Parts: sequence; C-alpha cells; structure tokens
Amino acid sequence: MRPTTSVRRLMRRWSEHLVSVRHLTGYVRPGLELISLDPKLSATVIGPEAFADEAAMTISSRLAAVDVGALNQLGCFNARVIYTVTDPGTAGRWAALLYEEIQKLPEQASTPARRFDPALRSDLLALRTSGDWYHVIGGRDDEGAVIVSRLPEPVGFSDALSGRVANVVPVPTVRDAARRMNAYTQTVGVYPDSLKAQLRDIVPLYGVQRLVSLGYATHFRPELPQDAMEPLRRMVKWIVDETYEPADTPPLGDLPPREGR
Repeated sequence: MRPTTSVRRLMRRWSEHLVSVRHLTGYVRPGLELISLDPKLSATVIGPEAFADEAAMTISSRLAAVDVGALNQLGCFNARVIYTVTDPGTAGRWAALLYEEIQKLPEQASTPARRFDPALRSDLLALRTSGDWYHVIGGRDDEGAVIVSRLPEPVGFSDALSGRVANVVPVPTVRDAARRMNAYTQTVGVYPDSLKAQLRDIVPLYGVQRLVSLGYATHFRPELPQDAMEPLRRMVKWIVDETYEPADTPPLGDLPPREGR
C-alpha cells in the first residue's frame, strides 16, 4: 500500500466536513440516526518488562517496528505514538533500536514513503532545534524516523505522522498512556501480552476498540473492528436479553419482605 496523500491533508479535509456534519445532526431524531465515519489512527503501549534487559529491548523493538512500518499505511493500523512505561533515558535507547529495526524491514513488507509529506519533513527539521524537549533519530533521507519525547506527551503533530515516522513517549504508568487515547484510536499494540488484561478494563473508557499483541497490528479478521471507518460495527446495535428467576434472584434484592406478605 503506497501512500499518495498525506494524513495531514486527510485530517484537514475531515475538519472541513465537520461543518456539514453539524448541519446534518439537526435532522437526527428517533428513527433517523447519523453514522459518522471518522478517520482512525493507532497507538502502542510498551510495559516495563520490555526494558528489563538487552534481549527484551531487542525483541520488543523488533515487534514494534513491524507495527510502525508494515503495509506502509498513512493511518489505520500502523503505530504512530508509542507509549513506553520507562524513564526518558531508557526510552531513548530503545527508540534507537526501533529505528534500526524499521530500516531492516523487508521490502515486500515496508519501504520508505514514495512521497514523503513535506510538512512533516519540516516539522522534523524544526524538532532538531529543540533538543531539550525532543530527540529525532533518522529522517534525514525520508527513510523514516523516531521522535523521542523528553516529556510524557506526544508531539503536537502526532496525528500527521506517516512515512514510517513514530513518536516514542515515556510515561510513568499505563494509565497515563490510556488518558492520551480517544475514539480516534483504532488499534493498540501491547507488550507484553499480560498487560492487555489491565488495559482492556481501561482503554475502552477512552474509545479504544481493539487490543492486539505487539507486532500484529496489521493482522486482522474481517469480521472484527479493524478498518479506519469501521462501518459494519457502527451499523450494529447491541440488544441485550436478560433472564432472571425470581426464586433465585429476588426483584428487590436482599430487602426484607413487606409485613403481611
């Protein structure tokens, strides 16, 4: 999949359509609903286990590189912001490994962008002058880059990252990463797998739909939520049928029966 239009341009076009969408909402009433097919971006959460030793850092960076580069997507599956539960120094060392692994991806899976977003190129150049806040690894030949945030927050243009450019963000806890997600977050790659048990109770509150093992963000089942607009899932409503037996579950719970009954 070779991009011909930048994510920045797509997001700008989507913003222009918001006025029309707001106009249409005035017609929504019982029996008539509006399904908004908004764009999606993906993220990653790396637990502290990934930084326990050099072997763990190598394995996790190799898996993360696949999520960043496979399919050469502008949005949708490819990881853009990678939250690492570690300190900034360790995050920087891990990010260097990530950059190296991105460059090692086989050509049949990932290649440098055919048309690198010129606005993103300018943003990367500007970040190189802000060494106290960000560190940019690579990106001088449009081959891809890794931006390391010194603070626990993504770059201001994170929604425009493309062309195998990712932003590594060190955060104190997993919950700090979850707070940065929203309904536009499509897929979240997770390492290690045991961390998914914790995240699945948190990230749905922020709008996330899909958790997956790190390195498998671009693997999908067509019957599950996965594509950028997710039209099938959005056109489905959950209907709940709950059955209770009064003898087993009193309607008033543990309240004592009324006198005379």
